[in-house]
Amino acid sequence: MNAMTAQDRSIQTPRRRATYQDVLDAPPNKVAEVLAGTLYTQPRPAMRHAWASSMAEGAEGCREAR
Repeated sequence: MNAMTAQDRSIQTPRRRATYQDVLDAPPNKVAEVLAGTLYTQPRPAMRHAWASSMAEGAEGCREAR
């Protein structure tokens, strides 16, 4: 009797391609993106980090405009 491993089943089972609807359906605490038909999610950055990042981008944009 051959027992199939989880890896064998995943190879045999075709996966559906992720869509924009999957991004919209992601939990609000996750950042979601679709790359080559695969949905990837990551934890949303903490508010302090997001604020610092946006401030850094704004300062960099000012330097480029000169």
